[in-house]
Amino acid sequence: MLNTENTIIQQLIIHKIDNHINDYNLFLSSALVDLREEIIRHLLKKYFFHSFKDETFYQFEHDHDLNQNKAYKIIGEIFDNPSSFIELSKNLVQLLHQYSQQPQIKAGEVYIAYFNDCVVDDEMCDAVGIFKSETKESYLKVKQQPQSFNLNNDEGVNINKLDKGVIVLNTEREHGFKMKVVDRTNNIEAKYWLNTFLKAKIISDDYYHTQQYMHMCKDFALEALPDDKLERAGFINDSSQYFQENQQFDKASFQEKVLQKPEIIEAFENYQEDYAANNAQPSLENFDIEPKAVKKLKPVFKSVIKLDKNFHIYVHGNKDMIKKGFDDASGMHFYQLFYSDED
Repeated sequence: MLNTENTIIQQLIIHKIDNHINDYNLFLSSALVDLREEIIRHLLKKYFFHSFKDETFYQFEHDHDLNQNKAYKIIGEIFDNPSSFIELSKNLVQLLHQYSQQPQIKAGEVYIAYFNDCVVDDEMCDAVGIFKSETKESYLKVKQQPQSFNLNNDEGVNINKLDKGVIVLNTEREHGFKMKVVDRTNNIEAKYWLNTFLKAKIISDDYYHTQQYMHMCKDFALEALPDDKLERAGFINDSSQYFQENQQFDKASFQEKVLQKPEIIEAFENYQEDYAANNAQPSLENFDIEPKAVKKLKPVFKSVIKLDKNFHIYVHGNKDMIKKGFDDASGMHFYQLFYSDED
């Protein structure tokens, strides 16, 4: 978990990268941003940290040698020589500029910050942040005159919407540091931030394993189970309950409590093998279930059967308390619901 409540912005500089319309020009600053005003520091902290809500962590990687990852190397130099922050920040932006010369990539200001007093997993450390602002929003300024009001329009950055960002924490350096990443890019061709500039991968911890396995269960229900809404709803509900009620995932117990039927177990095994191969993930049989991941994904695991435009049935427990049938007289399908108490 990353805690930035008491984090201090020690140094900040802003550069700018243009897009193809302006011939991919690069503007490099030579001076730090003035951070003496408290309100500016407060707004910047909200802008920089507000979007990093996910518990997933990343790390730099390279096929042969981490030191050949240019972003990793430059950020390591910043940690070693904070007094050279301005020049090293230029190196970082020049590197980003090399990977920004495609028509799909938007222009924007690049904020590079040096932070003190970040806390990650109870360890206090410094951090380097790189944030790119690609989207401007229009706003109105109301100006009071002696006898009336006037309006001016301008464009600015919405501090609640960070387009791209990375916070690299000065910990676990030998493994590629530990970092958080944000990228709101929707265009697959423009997803250069994570894959090309940073060359980063997700750290496979318990949070990640829990998150991925729950996603796989939901996808399996929608893609591989028979086209029976009650069967799908029951599986989604049983899967969600398993992760809520257990502290550790165990493949054998999951098969016994959730999958149950031999044909479903076999189908799930085949689906899991394909899922692991397509997503470059190991097929795990045991891991500790991370409650934060379960809580985050719980709303996604709603078991709902939608009947025409008249009714929704929410399945929260035993699907055997619901029976499906067909009425010959009306020529319509129906569900029977069995219960003991009515609230």
